[in-house]
Amino acid sequence: MLLLNAAPMSAQTPDAGPTVTVEYDAESGGYVKVTRVGDMVIDRQYMTFEEYQDYQMTELMKKYWNERSATTDSASDDGLLSRIPGFSEISKKVDGLPRYPTSASTQRVALTSPSSW
Repeated sequence: MLLLNAAPMSAQTPDAGPTVTVEYDAESGGYVKVTRVGDMVIDRQYMTFEEYQDYQMTELMKKYWNERSATTDSASDDGLLSRIPGFSEISKKVDGLPRYPTSASTQRVALTSPSSW
């Protein structure tokens, strides 16, 4: 696989991250993966048809798992604990029961060593 170096980036970089597109090159019969920041091309990667198929499959798998993960995360505020039968009833009855942190809200727990007890 041939990787071409692009011109160095200027000091003015757009806020948006890089975008990646794949274009068909009729002259070579191959595919070109182009990475851009704003309107500036920062990388070109040439791929054979087989490499393009592998790239496409990888992107589809990422999309599938990201969608699946988003569906699971938004299904319940309690995450995995909500799947335990009776958990929601118990959590409503017990005063001060800590909520299980989801991906949207994480909590840090400070652990202390026995010498500091």
